[in-house]
Amino acid sequence: MKYLYFFLFSFNLCLITACKPSSVESTQAPFIELNEEPSEPVSQKSEVVATVGDEIINLKALDQTVQLAIFDLEWRKYEIRKSALNKLIAQRQFFSNETLQSEIFLAPPRAPRLDLPQDKRLVKGHANAPVLLSVFCSFQSSHCARLQPIIKKLEAYYGESIRLRYYDLPQSFHRYAKAAANAFHCANEFGKPWVYMDALYADITRLDKARFLIIAEQLGFDLNTFEPCLDERRYDSNIKADLQLAGKMGLGNVPVVFINGLYTKGPQTIEAYRYYVDQELVRLGAILKTAVDQKLMESKLPITLMATTVGNNERNSTALIKLKGSNEGSIYKVGESLSDNIVVLRIEQQRIIIINEGRNEFVNLQASKGDGVKYAGTDHSAKEVSEVSLNQADEADAKQSNEAKQRELPATGEMTLSKDWLANQLIDKASLNAHFNNAEHVVEGQHLIKLNNIDDQRFYNTLGLKTGDVLMRVNDQWVHEGENPLWDSLEKEKTVSVILMRKGHPIRYDYNIE
Repeated sequence: MKYLYFFLFSFNLCLITACKPSSVESTQAPFIELNEEPSEPVSQKSEVVATVGDEIINLKALDQTVQLAIFDLEWRKYEIRKSALNKLIAQRQFFSNETLQSEIFLAPPRAPRLDLPQDKRLVKGHANAPVLLSVFCSFQSSHCARLQPIIKKLEAYYGESIRLRYYDLPQSFHRYAKAAANAFHCANEFGKPWVYMDALYADITRLDKARFLIIAEQLGFDLNTFEPCLDERRYDSNIKADLQLAGKMGLGNVPVVFINGLYTKGPQTIEAYRYYVDQELVRLGAILKTAVDQKLMESKLPITLMATTVGNNERNSTALIKLKGSNEGSIYKVGESLSDNIVVLRIEQQRIIIINEGRNEFVNLQASKGDGVKYAGTDHSAKEVSEVSLNQADEADAKQSNEAKQRELPATGEMTLSKDWLANQLIDKASLNAHFNNAEHVVEGQHLIKLNNIDDQRFYNTLGLKTGDVLMRVNDQWVHEGENPLWDSLEKEKTVSVILMRKGHPIRYDYNIE
Protein backbone atom coordinates (compact mmCIF):
# COMPACT_ATOMS: atom_id res chain seq x y z
CA MET A 1 0.00 0.00 0.00
CA LYS A 2 2.81 2.36 0.84
CA TYR A 3 4.23 1.77 -2.66
CA LEU A 4 0.91 2.89 -4.13
CA TYR A 5 1.03 6.18 -2.14
CA PHE A 6 4.61 6.76 -3.26
CA PHE A 7 3.67 6.15 -6.89
CA LEU A 8 0.74 8.60 -6.76
CA PHE A 9 2.87 11.27 -5.07
CA SER A 10 5.62 10.92 -7.70
CA PHE A 11 3.07 11.02 -10.54
CA ASN A 12 1.48 14.25 -9.23
CA LEU A 13 4.90 15.85 -8.75
CA CYS A 14 5.80 15.10 -12.34
CA LEU A 15 2.59 16.67 -13.56
CA ILE A 16 3.33 19.84 -11.58
CA THR A 17 6.92 20.22 -12.81
CA ALA A 18 5.89 19.43 -16.35
CA CYS A 19 3.78 22.57 -16.41
CA LYS A 20 6.90 24.76 -15.86
CA PRO A 21 9.34 25.81 -18.58
CA SER A 22 12.62 24.00 -18.65
CA SER A 23 14.69 27.15 -17.81
CA VAL A 24 14.80 28.37 -14.21
CA GLU A 25 13.46 31.89 -13.59
CA SER A 26 14.45 34.08 -10.65
CA THR A 27 11.71 34.87 -8.20
CA GLN A 28 13.43 38.21 -7.33
CA ALA A 29 11.37 41.35 -8.03
CA PRO A 30 12.41 43.09 -11.29
CA PHE A 31 14.88 46.02 -10.94
CA ILE A 32 13.38 49.37 -11.82
CA GLU A 33 15.74 51.56 -13.86
CA LEU A 34 16.26 55.12 -12.64
CA ASN A 35 14.75 56.56 -15.78
CA GLU A 36 11.56 54.59 -15.28
CA GLU A 37 8.74 55.70 -13.02
CA PRO A 38 6.61 53.14 -11.18
CA SER A 39 3.21 52.86 -12.78
CA GLU A 40 0.54 54.81 -10.96
CA PRO A 41 -3.19 54.62 -11.35
CA VAL A 42 -4.41 57.24 -13.80
CA SER A 43 -6.52 59.84 -11.99
CA GLN A 44 -9.71 60.67 -13.77
CA LYS A 45 -10.27 64.41 -13.51
CA SER A 46 -14.00 63.79 -13.48
CA GLU A 47 -13.66 61.32 -10.60
CA VAL A 48 -16.22 62.07 -7.91
CA VAL A 49 -14.62 62.54 -4.51
CA ALA A 50 -17.68 63.65 -2.54
CA THR A 51 -21.32 64.61 -2.72
CA VAL A 52 -23.06 67.24 -0.63
CA GLY A 53 -26.79 66.90 -1.07
CA ASP A 54 -27.35 67.05 -4.82
CA GLU A 55 -23.97 68.70 -5.43
CA ILE A 56 -21.08 66.63 -6.76
CA ILE A 57 -17.45 67.48 -5.99
CA ASN A 58 -15.01 65.99 -8.46
CA LEU A 59 -11.23 65.65 -8.24
CA LYS A 60 -10.56 68.41 -10.75
CA ALA A 61 -12.53 70.94 -8.73
CA LEU A 62 -10.83 69.81 -5.53
CA ASP A 63 -7.33 70.11 -7.02
CA GLN A 64 -8.16 73.59 -8.25
CA THR A 65 -8.61 74.80 -4.68
CA VAL A 66 -5.20 73.49 -3.58
CA GLN A 67 -3.22 73.76 -6.80
CA LEU A 68 -0.43 75.79 -5.21
CA ALA A 69 0.03 73.30 -2.37
CA ILE A 70 0.09 70.43 -4.87
CA PHE A 71 2.71 72.25 -6.93
CA ASP A 72 4.83 72.76 -3.80
CA LEU A 73 4.84 68.98 -3.35
CA GLU A 74 5.76 68.42 -6.99
CA TRP A 75 8.56 70.96 -6.68
CA ARG A 76 9.91 69.18 -3.63
CA LYS A 77 9.90 65.89 -5.58
CA TYR A 78 11.82 67.65 -8.36
CA GLU A 79 14.42 68.96 -5.91
CA ILE A 80 14.92 65.48 -4.41
CA ARG A 81 15.29 63.92 -7.86
CA LYS A 82 17.67 66.67 -9.01
CA SER A 83 19.91 66.20 -5.98
CA ALA A 84 19.96 62.43 -6.45
CA LEU A 85 20.65 62.81 -10.18
CA ASN A 86 23.60 65.12 -9.55
CA LYS A 87 25.09 62.53 -7.19
CA LEU A 88 24.62 59.73 -9.72
CA ILE A 89 26.25 61.75 -12.49
CA ALA A 90 29.16 62.62 -10.20
CA GLN A 91 29.60 58.93 -9.35
CA ARG A 92 29.60 57.91 -13.02
CA GLN A 93 32.17 60.59 -13.82
CA PHE A 94 34.33 59.61 -10.84
CA PHE A 95 34.52 55.90 -11.72
CA SER A 96 34.98 56.48 -15.44
CA ASN A 97 38.44 56.39 -17.00
CA GLU A 98 37.49 59.14 -19.43
CA THR A 99 35.51 62.36 -19.42
CA LEU A 100 31.86 61.59 -20.10
CA GLN A 101 29.47 64.02 -21.72
CA SER A 102 26.33 64.55 -19.65
CA GLU A 103 22.95 65.58 -20.95
CA ILE A 104 20.18 66.20 -18.42
CA PHE A 105 16.51 65.93 -19.38
CA LEU A 106 15.02 66.28 -15.91
CA ALA A 107 12.84 69.40 -15.99
CA PRO A 108 11.12 71.24 -13.16
CA PRO A 109 7.36 70.79 -12.85
CA ARG A 110 5.11 73.13 -14.75
CA ALA A 111 4.10 75.98 -12.49
CA PRO A 112 0.42 76.94 -12.27
CA ARG A 113 -0.47 80.30 -13.77
CA LEU A 114 -2.88 82.52 -11.86
CA ASP A 115 -4.64 85.67 -13.00
CA LEU A 116 -3.92 88.47 -10.56
CA PRO A 117 -6.36 91.38 -10.52
CA GLN A 118 -5.30 94.45 -12.50
CA ASP A 119 -5.49 97.41 -10.12
CA LYS A 120 -3.88 100.83 -9.82
CA ARG A 121 -1.04 99.41 -7.79
CA LEU A 122 2.36 101.07 -7.97
CA VAL A 123 4.61 99.47 -10.62
CA LYS A 124 8.39 99.63 -10.63
CA GLY A 125 10.05 99.50 -14.03
CA HIS A 126 9.10 100.10 -17.64
CA ALA A 127 5.33 100.21 -18.12
CA ASN A 128 5.49 98.14 -21.33
CA ALA A 129 7.88 95.46 -20.08
CA PRO A 130 6.71 92.02 -21.32
CA VAL A 131 7.42 90.23 -18.02
CA LEU A 132 5.71 91.25 -14.79
CA LEU A 133 6.97 90.05 -11.40
CA SER A 134 4.30 90.21 -8.71
CA VAL A 135 6.03 89.97 -5.33
CA PHE A 136 4.21 89.07 -2.09
CA CYS A 137 6.40 89.90 0.91
CA SER A 138 6.60 91.00 4.52
CA PHE A 139 9.01 93.73 5.61
CA GLN A 140 9.93 91.74 8.71
CA SER A 141 10.80 88.57 6.80
CA SER A 142 14.48 87.62 6.60
CA HIS A 143 13.69 85.64 3.44
CA CYS A 144 12.18 88.73 1.82
CA ALA A 145 15.22 90.76 2.88
CA ARG A 146 17.51 88.23 1.18
CA LEU A 147 15.31 88.38 -1.92
CA GLN A 148 16.00 92.10 -2.47
CA PRO A 149 19.59 91.74 -3.82
CA ILE A 150 18.33 89.03 -6.19
CA ILE A 151 15.58 91.31 -7.48
CA LYS A 152 18.13 94.07 -8.03
CA LYS A 153 20.29 91.70 -10.06
CA LEU A 154 17.26 90.72 -12.14
CA GLU A 155 16.47 94.38 -12.74
CA ALA A 156 20.08 95.11 -13.69
CA TYR A 157 20.18 92.20 -16.15
CA TYR A 158 16.76 92.36 -17.78
CA GLY A 159 16.36 96.13 -17.74
CA GLU A 160 13.28 97.19 -19.70
CA SER A 161 12.16 93.58 -20.12
CA ILE A 162 10.76 93.28 -16.58
CA ARG A 163 8.62 95.31 -14.20
CA LEU A 164 7.55 94.67 -10.62
CA ARG A 165 4.44 94.98 -8.48
CA TYR A 166 4.60 94.55 -4.71
CA TYR A 167 1.88 93.09 -2.48
CA ASP A 168 1.79 93.22 1.29
CA LEU A 169 1.70 89.84 2.99
CA PRO A 170 2.74 90.50 6.61
CA GLN A 171 2.89 87.23 8.51
CA SER A 172 0.77 86.88 11.63
CA PHE A 173 3.90 86.44 13.76
CA HIS A 174 5.57 89.57 12.34
CA ARG A 175 4.68 92.15 14.95
CA TYR A 176 5.94 95.24 13.10
CA ALA A 177 5.38 94.22 9.48
CA LYS A 178 2.05 96.03 9.04
CA ALA A 179 3.45 99.27 10.44
CA ALA A 180 6.42 99.02 8.07
CA ALA A 181 4.11 98.37 5.12
CA ASN A 182 2.07 101.43 6.04
CA ALA A 183 5.27 103.52 6.23
CA PHE A 184 6.24 102.32 2.75
CA HIS A 185 2.89 103.46 1.35
CA CYS A 186 3.29 106.80 3.14
CA ALA A 187 6.69 107.19 1.45
CA ASN A 188 4.97 106.83 -1.90
CA GLU A 189 3.18 110.12 -1.20
CA PHE A 190 6.61 111.75 -1.40
CA GLY A 191 7.60 109.97 -4.61
CA LYS A 192 10.36 107.83 -3.08
CA PRO A 193 8.84 104.44 -2.26
CA TRP A 194 11.66 102.27 -3.60
CA VAL A 195 14.55 103.90 -1.75
CA TYR A 196 12.39 103.85 1.37
CA MET A 197 11.81 100.12 0.81
CA ASP A 198 15.57 99.56 0.54
CA ALA A 199 16.09 101.35 3.85
CA LEU A 200 13.42 99.26 5.59
CA TYR A 201 14.96 96.00 4.41
CA ALA A 202 18.42 97.23 5.46
CA ASP A 203 17.59 96.37 9.08
CA ILE A 204 14.44 94.31 9.60
CA THR A 205 15.13 94.08 13.34
CA ARG A 206 14.30 97.78 13.83
CA LEU A 207 10.89 98.55 12.35
CA ASP A 208 9.49 101.15 14.72
CA LYS A 209 8.20 104.68 14.37
CA ALA A 210 11.50 106.25 15.39
CA ARG A 211 13.30 104.54 12.53
CA PHE A 212 10.51 105.28 10.06
CA LEU A 213 11.00 108.96 10.85
CA ILE A 214 14.80 108.74 10.61
CA ILE A 215 14.55 107.25 7.13
CA ALA A 216 12.03 109.89 6.11
CA GLU A 217 14.31 112.63 7.38
CA GLN A 218 17.23 111.26 5.35
CA LEU A 219 15.10 111.33 2.21
CA GLY A 220 13.98 114.90 2.80
CA PHE A 221 10.33 114.23 3.62
CA ASP A 222 8.23 116.83 5.42
CA LEU A 223 7.88 115.10 8.79
CA ASN A 224 4.86 117.22 9.68
CA THR A 225 3.06 115.52 6.78
CA PHE A 226 4.70 112.10 7.01
CA GLU A 227 4.21 111.47 10.72
CA PRO A 228 0.38 111.81 10.67
CA CYS A 229 0.33 109.20 7.90
CA LEU A 230 2.09 106.82 10.28
CA ASP A 231 -0.15 107.63 13.24
CA GLU A 232 -3.39 107.31 11.26
CA ARG A 233 -2.32 103.94 9.79
CA ARG A 234 -3.61 105.51 6.61
CA TYR A 235 -3.00 102.49 4.40
CA ASP A 236 -4.26 99.70 6.66
CA SER A 237 -7.16 99.07 4.27
CA ASN A 238 -4.71 98.50 1.39
CA ILE A 239 -2.74 96.04 3.48
CA LYS A 240 -5.92 94.25 4.55
CA ALA A 241 -7.03 93.95 0.91
CA ASP A 242 -3.71 92.31 -0.01
CA LEU A 243 -4.04 89.88 2.88
CA GLN A 244 -7.53 88.92 1.72
CA LEU A 245 -6.29 88.42 -1.84
CA ALA A 246 -3.44 86.21 -0.61
CA GLY A 247 -5.92 84.18 1.45
CA LYS A 248 -8.17 83.58 -1.56
CA MET A 249 -5.16 82.46 -3.59
CA GLY A 250 -4.02 80.05 -0.87
CA LEU A 251 -0.72 81.79 -0.17
CA GLY A 252 1.06 81.13 3.10
CA ASN A 253 4.71 81.87 3.82
CA VAL A 254 6.69 84.58 2.07
CA PRO A 255 8.21 85.36 -0.32
CA VAL A 256 6.00 84.37 -3.23
CA VAL A 257 6.76 85.66 -6.73
CA PHE A 258 4.42 85.34 -9.70
CA ILE A 259 6.21 85.72 -13.04
CA ASN A 260 3.50 86.71 -15.51
CA GLY A 261 1.21 84.81 -13.17
CA LEU A 262 3.49 81.74 -12.93
CA TYR A 263 3.77 80.69 -9.30
CA THR A 264 7.24 80.48 -7.71
CA LYS A 265 7.51 79.97 -3.99
CA GLY A 266 10.69 81.37 -2.50
CA PRO A 267 13.21 82.17 -1.77
CA GLN A 268 14.71 80.84 -5.00
CA THR A 269 18.14 81.33 -6.51
CA ILE A 270 18.58 83.95 -9.20
CA GLU A 271 19.02 81.11 -11.71
CA ALA A 272 15.57 79.75 -10.85
CA TYR A 273 13.90 83.12 -11.39
CA ARG A 274 15.83 83.67 -14.61
CA TYR A 275 14.67 80.26 -15.87
CA TYR A 276 11.04 81.36 -15.67
CA VAL A 277 11.68 84.88 -16.98
CA ASP A 278 13.55 83.47 -19.97
CA GLN A 279 10.74 80.98 -20.62
CA GLU A 280 8.23 83.82 -20.64
CA LEU A 281 10.32 85.89 -23.04
CA VAL A 282 10.48 82.91 -25.41
CA ARG A 283 6.75 82.22 -25.07
CA LEU A 284 5.89 85.82 -25.88
CA GLY A 285 8.44 86.10 -28.67
CA ALA A 286 9.93 89.11 -26.87
CA ILE A 287 13.45 90.25 -27.69
CA LEU A 288 15.57 90.40 -24.56
CA LYS A 289 17.20 93.76 -24.05
CA THR A 290 19.45 93.64 -21.05
CA ALA A 291 20.13 96.81 -19.12
CA VAL A 292 23.60 97.08 -20.62
CA ASP A 293 22.61 96.29 -24.21
CA GLN A 294 19.56 98.53 -24.45
CA LYS A 295 20.14 101.07 -27.25
CA LEU A 296 23.84 100.25 -27.07
CA MET A 297 25.96 102.04 -29.69
CA GLU A 298 29.58 102.96 -30.14
CA SER A 299 30.31 106.31 -28.57
CA LYS A 300 31.32 109.25 -30.79
CA LEU A 301 32.73 111.17 -27.84
CA PRO A 302 36.45 112.13 -27.87
CA ILE A 303 37.33 109.46 -25.29
CA THR A 304 40.33 107.13 -25.54
CA LEU A 305 40.28 103.94 -23.47
CA MET A 306 43.93 103.18 -22.73
CA ALA A 307 43.67 100.15 -20.42
CA THR A 308 41.33 98.14 -18.24
CA THR A 309 41.83 95.98 -15.18
CA VAL A 310 38.88 93.72 -14.48
CA GLY A 311 38.76 92.34 -10.95
CA ASN A 312 36.62 89.62 -9.40
CA ASN A 313 34.49 92.38 -7.90
CA GLU A 314 33.11 95.06 -10.20
CA ARG A 315 34.07 97.69 -7.61
CA ASN A 316 37.75 96.85 -8.14
CA SER A 317 37.67 97.07 -11.93
CA THR A 318 39.38 100.17 -13.30
CA ALA A 319 39.68 101.92 -16.65
CA LEU A 320 42.51 104.22 -17.74
CA ILE A 321 40.83 106.91 -19.83
CA LYS A 322 42.17 109.95 -21.66
CA LEU A 323 39.72 112.73 -22.34
CA LYS A 324 40.08 115.31 -25.09
CA GLY A 325 42.28 118.20 -24.09
CA SER A 326 44.10 116.21 -21.42
CA ASN A 327 47.72 115.11 -21.62
CA GLU A 328 47.29 112.48 -18.93
CA GLY A 329 45.14 109.43 -18.56
CA SER A 330 43.12 109.07 -15.37
CA ILE A 331 41.77 106.04 -13.53
CA TYR A 332 37.99 105.62 -13.25
CA LYS A 333 35.80 103.05 -11.54
CA VAL A 334 32.21 101.95 -12.15
CA GLY A 335 29.80 104.70 -11.15
CA GLU A 336 32.31 107.53 -11.49
CA SER A 337 31.64 110.51 -13.79
CA LEU A 338 33.82 111.48 -16.71
CA SER A 339 31.90 114.76 -16.89
CA ASP A 340 28.54 116.13 -15.77
CA ASN A 341 26.49 113.91 -18.11
CA ILE A 342 28.83 110.94 -18.68
CA VAL A 343 29.07 108.08 -16.16
CA VAL A 344 31.00 104.77 -16.32
CA LEU A 345 28.38 101.99 -16.22
CA ARG A 346 30.50 98.88 -16.75
CA ILE A 347 34.17 97.94 -17.28
CA GLU A 348 35.08 94.92 -19.43
CA GLN A 349 38.39 93.55 -20.69
CA GLN A 350 38.15 95.11 -24.14
CA ARG A 351 35.69 97.97 -23.65
CA ILE A 352 33.76 100.14 -21.23
CA ILE A 353 30.06 100.96 -21.19
CA ILE A 354 29.14 104.56 -20.43
CA ILE A 355 25.90 106.45 -19.93
CA ASN A 356 25.96 109.54 -22.12
CA GLU A 357 23.00 111.81 -21.34
CA GLY A 358 20.79 108.80 -20.67
CA ARG A 359 22.05 106.68 -23.60
CA ASN A 360 24.14 103.52 -23.17
CA GLU A 361 27.28 103.63 -25.33
CA PHE A 362 30.50 101.62 -25.53
CA VAL A 363 34.13 102.66 -25.99
CA ASN A 364 36.55 100.02 -27.27
CA LEU A 365 40.06 99.55 -25.93
CA GLN A 366 42.51 101.55 -28.08
CA ALA A 367 45.81 101.29 -26.26
CA SER A 368 47.85 101.88 -29.41
CA LYS A 369 46.59 105.45 -29.60
CA GLY A 370 48.02 106.25 -26.20
CA ASP A 371 51.77 106.35 -26.91
CA GLY A 372 53.37 109.11 -24.97
CA VAL A 373 50.36 109.77 -22.76
CA LYS A 374 51.34 109.83 -19.10
CA TYR A 375 49.41 107.96 -16.45
CA ALA A 376 48.62 110.40 -13.65
CA GLY A 377 51.07 109.99 -10.79
CA THR A 378 53.60 107.78 -12.61
CA ASP A 379 56.47 108.02 -15.09
CA HIS A 380 55.08 105.28 -17.35
CA SER A 381 53.52 105.87 -20.73
CA ALA A 382 49.92 104.85 -21.19
CA LYS A 383 51.04 102.09 -23.55
CA GLU A 384 53.25 100.64 -20.83
CA VAL A 385 50.49 100.98 -18.29
CA SER A 386 48.12 99.23 -20.68
CA GLU A 387 50.47 96.30 -21.13
CA VAL A 388 51.11 96.04 -17.39
CA SER A 389 47.40 96.32 -16.59
CA LEU A 390 46.32 93.69 -19.09
CA ASN A 391 49.15 91.22 -18.52
CA GLN A 392 49.09 91.41 -14.74
CA ALA A 393 45.32 91.57 -14.22
CA ASP A 394 45.08 87.86 -13.48
CA GLU A 395 48.08 88.02 -11.13
CA ALA A 396 46.53 90.93 -9.24
CA ASP A 397 43.23 89.08 -8.97
CA ALA A 398 45.02 86.02 -7.62
CA LYS A 399 46.79 88.04 -4.93
CA GLN A 400 43.51 89.61 -3.88
CA SER A 401 41.33 86.49 -4.15
CA ASN A 402 40.63 86.25 -0.42
CA GLU A 403 39.84 89.95 -0.16
CA ALA A 404 37.69 89.78 -3.28
CA LYS A 405 35.56 87.09 -1.69
CA GLN A 406 34.94 89.36 1.27
CA ARG A 407 34.02 92.25 -1.00
CA GLU A 408 31.58 90.07 -2.91
CA LEU A 409 29.54 89.62 0.26
CA PRO A 410 25.92 90.42 -0.66
CA ALA A 411 24.65 93.67 0.80
CA THR A 412 22.58 93.20 3.93
CA GLY A 413 21.04 96.59 3.37
CA GLU A 414 21.12 99.64 1.14
CA MET A 415 20.32 103.11 2.45
CA THR A 416 20.19 106.66 1.19
CA LEU A 417 21.76 109.27 3.48
CA SER A 418 21.39 113.03 3.36
CA LYS A 419 24.68 114.80 2.62
CA ASP A 420 23.61 117.82 4.69
CA TRP A 421 22.63 115.62 7.63
CA LEU A 422 25.98 113.81 7.48
CA ALA A 423 27.85 117.11 7.40
CA ASN A 424 26.14 118.21 10.61
CA GLN A 425 26.70 114.87 12.32
CA LEU A 426 30.40 114.71 11.42
CA ILE A 427 31.22 118.11 12.90
CA ASP A 428 31.90 116.50 16.29
CA LYS A 429 33.99 113.47 15.31
CA ALA A 430 35.54 113.34 18.75
CA SER A 431 32.19 112.35 20.30
CA LEU A 432 31.65 109.74 17.61
CA ASN A 433 35.15 108.33 18.07
CA ALA A 434 34.47 107.94 21.80
CA HIS A 435 32.33 104.90 20.97
CA PHE A 436 35.24 103.05 19.30
CA ASN A 437 37.34 100.58 21.26
CA ASN A 438 40.00 98.11 20.19
CA ALA A 439 38.69 94.67 19.29
CA GLU A 440 40.54 91.41 19.79
CA HIS A 441 40.98 90.98 16.04
CA VAL A 442 44.31 92.13 14.59
CA VAL A 443 45.05 92.95 10.94
CA GLU A 444 48.26 94.39 9.51
CA GLY A 445 49.57 94.53 13.08
CA GLN A 446 46.72 96.79 14.18
CA HIS A 447 43.61 96.08 16.24
CA LEU A 448 40.25 96.36 14.51
CA ILE A 449 37.81 98.72 16.18
CA LYS A 450 34.59 97.78 17.92
CA LEU A 451 31.52 99.92 18.55
CA ASN A 452 30.31 100.22 22.16
CA ASN A 453 27.33 101.87 23.84
CA ILE A 454 25.63 103.13 20.68
CA ASP A 455 22.12 101.80 21.27
CA ASP A 456 20.88 105.34 21.98
CA GLN A 457 23.14 107.08 19.44
CA ARG A 458 21.03 108.34 16.57
CA PHE A 459 23.94 108.67 14.15
CA TYR A 460 25.02 105.04 14.41
CA ASN A 461 21.44 103.79 14.55
CA THR A 462 20.67 105.61 11.31
CA LEU A 463 23.56 103.78 9.65
CA GLY A 464 22.16 100.48 10.95
CA LEU A 465 25.13 99.86 13.23
CA LYS A 466 24.80 98.22 16.63
CA THR A 467 26.74 97.82 19.86
CA GLY A 468 29.32 95.07 19.45
CA ASP A 469 29.81 95.54 15.69
CA VAL A 470 33.45 95.21 14.61
CA LEU A 471 34.23 97.39 11.59
CA MET A 472 36.47 95.67 9.05
CA ARG A 473 36.49 97.49 5.72
CA VAL A 474 35.21 100.75 4.27
CA ASN A 475 35.29 100.92 0.47
CA ASP A 476 37.94 98.16 0.37
CA GLN A 477 40.15 99.84 2.98
CA TRP A 478 40.88 98.18 6.30
CA VAL A 479 39.52 99.91 9.38
CA HIS A 480 41.73 99.62 12.46
CA GLU A 481 43.15 101.58 15.37
CA GLY A 482 45.75 103.23 13.14
CA GLU A 483 43.36 104.33 10.41
CA ASN A 484 39.62 104.87 10.21
CA PRO A 485 38.53 105.86 6.68
CA LEU A 486 34.84 105.87 7.63
CA TRP A 487 34.56 109.61 8.26
CA ASP A 488 36.51 110.65 5.17
CA SER A 489 34.48 108.30 2.96
CA LEU A 490 31.15 109.54 4.30
CA GLU A 491 32.23 113.15 3.70
CA LYS A 492 33.68 112.78 0.19
CA GLU A 493 32.21 109.72 -1.53
CA LYS A 494 28.84 109.32 -3.22
CA THR A 495 28.68 105.62 -2.38
CA VAL A 496 30.14 103.97 0.70
CA SER A 497 30.29 100.24 1.43
CA VAL A 498 30.97 99.04 4.98
CA ILE A 499 31.80 95.45 5.93
CA LEU A 500 31.58 94.52 9.60
CA MET A 501 31.35 91.49 11.84
CA ARG A 502 28.23 91.07 13.96
CA LYS A 503 28.08 88.12 16.33
CA GLY A 504 30.58 86.24 14.20
CA HIS A 505 28.81 86.86 10.88
CA PRO A 506 30.00 89.23 8.12
CA ILE A 507 27.53 91.97 7.14
CA ARG A 508 27.71 94.61 4.42
CA TYR A 509 25.89 97.93 4.27
CA ASP A 510 25.83 100.14 1.19
CA TYR A 511 25.10 103.86 1.51
CA ASN A 512 24.10 106.23 -1.27
CA ILE A 513 24.81 109.80 -0.24
CA GLU A 514 22.68 112.53 -1.79
